[in-house]
Amino acid sequence: MNPLPCRVVLVTHYFSTHRGGVENVAGQLAERLVEDGSFQVTWFASDCDLPPATRVGLSMAPMRSWNGIERLGLPWPIWGVGSLRRLKCAIAAADIVHLHDFIYFGNLAAFLFAKWRKTPILVTQHIGDIPYRSRLLSGILKLINRSIGRFVLSKADQVVFISDVVRKQFLRSVSFRTEPLFWPNGVDTHVFFPVDDASRNALRETLPGSPKTTVCLFVGRFVEKKGLGILRQLAREFQDVEWWFAGWGATDTTLDPATWRLPNVKVFADRSGASLAELYRAADLLVLPSKGEGFPLVVQESMACGTPAMVSSATASGIPDARRFLLGGIREDVADAAVAWDQALRDALKSGNALSLREAVAEYARSEWSWEIGADRYRAMYRELSKGCTNL
Repeated sequence: MNPLPCRVVLVTHYFSTHRGGVENVAGQLAERLVEDGSFQVTWFASDCDLPPATRVGLSMAPMRSWNGIERLGLPWPIWGVGSLRRLKCAIAAADIVHLHDFIYFGNLAAFLFAKWRKTPILVTQHIGDIPYRSRLLSGILKLINRSIGRFVLSKADQVVFISDVVRKQFLRSVSFRTEPLFWPNGVDTHVFFPVDDASRNALRETLPGSPKTTVCLFVGRFVEKKGLGILRQLAREFQDVEWWFAGWGATDTTLDPATWRLPNVKVFADRSGASLAELYRAADLLVLPSKGEGFPLVVQESMACGTPAMVSSATASGIPDARRFLLGGIREDVADAAVAWDQALRDALKSGNALSLREAVAEYARSEWSWEIGADRYRAMYRELSKGCTNL
């Protein structure tokens, strides 16, 4: 008789169809975790988007939710009472609960239900403090991290950080039950991979603009913390550079590149997977002046396609070993960020470092970041935490 699979409740604020980094990571891991048949994962997330397709061992549980707060730039959907009951019942029957970030409504509810049932809790923590332009907003997030975050992370059975910077932030305020781990995200190298120069040139011919013009790319949501204000100024200043924006979700018209009316700006909608990989390969440089994000998955995807990234010093510190392959290094607290990014971009374009790094960044990404390795790590962690599983 075959042993029953270990039952996992996976909780995120959105499904991967919402196209955010946290939920995309959760989806990539979940798909691989169920491949060997040892685990049965039920993914609970808001019903704001259609759930991904189910597969053997992975089922979806859309939670009825109100998502009005996201219009203000805060992705914090609130789940209905009936949905919370479903979540509570699922956790009562689960062998382990896996939360991606502590801060969201559904994740906090799952944490409380799991503690009540004494179900093992694994938290993958993606983000830490974010230096918003608003001191009030930054202060509120710090307070949450040092109060609710401190409580949740100190009570979790295991915490995994995807950024060493974020891990060090919480080490200063949290007494963890077990040593927190630092595991970078993986990259789907079957989708995000480099191509030779001839193929890249042919690809550029199919995309907007001149094939010989330098292209700077941004990928992500059109929100303040991603640095859209800085990018707008850079696009105005570097008019001989084409600026491609693959993103969505502007909460303010000034953050939407489509409203900037700049001839060197092109916005790409609904790009993901293979179609997004085309933009990474065709671009010369990913420019991401975001704050407080740890080490964004888009940086890893870009590097896997052979395209270097320009990021802040805090982002570069997220994976210390990768720093030598990253450009920029601007401090997040610099007095005039736009001027600093302007100078860093001028230096990078003048030196030709972006071109010379293409082969090295692709090789580094291929050798260091793998979802298969990540899935194996999480399988081992699940087995360690859920010692009561019938298949162990």
